[in-house]
Amino acid sequence: MKLSHLALAISLAPTLALADAQQALEIPPLVVTRATPIQQTTPASVKVIDRKQIEASGASALVDVLRGQAGLQIRDTLGDGNRVGVSLRGFGENAANNTLVLVDGRRLNNPSLQGPDLNSVPLANIERIEILRGAGTVLYGDQAVGGVINIITRQPKDNEAYVESSIGSHDLEAYRGHVYQQLGAGFSAYASGEARNSDGYRDHNNASYDDAFLRLRHDHEGGHALYEYQSIDDELKLPSYLTEAQRRADRKASYAANYNGWDDSNTQVHRLALQQSLNDWLTADLDYSHRDTDGQGTYNSAWGDSPFTQGTRVETFSPRLSGHFDTGLGRSDWLFGHDHTQSDYEYRSSLGATLFRQTLRDWYGQLPQPWTDSVSRTAG
Repeated sequence: MKLSHLALAISLAPTLALADAQQALEIPPLVVTRATPIQQTTPASVKVIDRKQIEASGASALVDVLRGQAGLQIRDTLGDGNRVGVSLRGFGENAANNTLVLVDGRRLNNPSLQGPDLNSVPLANIERIEILRGAGTVLYGDQAVGGVINIITRQPKDNEAYVESSIGSHDLEAYRGHVYQQLGAGFSAYASGEARNSDGYRDHNNASYDDAFLRLRHDHEGGHALYEYQSIDDELKLPSYLTEAQRRADRKASYAANYNGWDDSNTQVHRLALQQSLNDWLTADLDYSHRDTDGQGTYNSAWGDSPFTQGTRVETFSPRLSGHFDTGLGRSDWLFGHDHTQSDYEYRSSLGATLFRQTLRDWYGQLPQPWTDSVSRTAG
């Protein structure tokens, strides 16, 4: 439970308060992914969590918002509240490969059994979260059998700066902030950062997390172009196992036989996205992202140290076309696109090495067609 919470918002634009009042809009339950909206009636169950609901929740991290959603299970294997797995439709151990997590269309899922890193999405950067329950493989490709969690980040309209500090149990100290500045001629810059330190629930369970994010964007007639960069440093000390007798004596303890375990990972993300209207009814999108995570650490036990190194690289290229046409019964939106994903994973320890490479190519498309005033057909 937080002991205190201090938030300071500094407005750099005199009209910010008025703009906030005018932006109190209700977001319709549309499935918006790959930065392309398909406005249609969908048979899947969609839950939309907007910015107002996120702020009212009092949550300090994305996982806290997701934890309270019906039908979504959180698997916290380490107990630190950060390195968790999310599951839709009860996939359990296989949830990492059956629940797809997207950030503005960029996949957070990994080629290995490791779950997506929800820590890499600062809560202050999120505009809304869309939870699609049910198979979504037609429009989302691989790893979407159980459902999709689609995260849309903020794109402020006015200059602003925000700083937040909080403290809590287990000596938690957290600092977050962002700044948005219009640069003129259609250019804008958005930067955010977060630093968080905690001693953890158990002895030798200290955690340190740092995240820096930068977006440069240019809006022009009929479209926009943007570049994003993110750097994440995530460190955790591992208290390891307890016997039943030790757990009964002190469940927070960490004993000398396994007192030196630790895990340190560093992630670098680059993303380039383009969107351009080709005419009144056709829009082209291009999205390229490269994520590189390198980690090292040691698992300790009564049998000795077991140092390890691991690395994950995911490169995705996604072109797509979207458009609409009008019929006598109304407007029909369509989407057609392609994903090319190259991923590599390696894990090396005293027990050997695991090397994994995967190339994924998928084509997807969807065409809804009004049939009557109250009934529509969808092909995908």
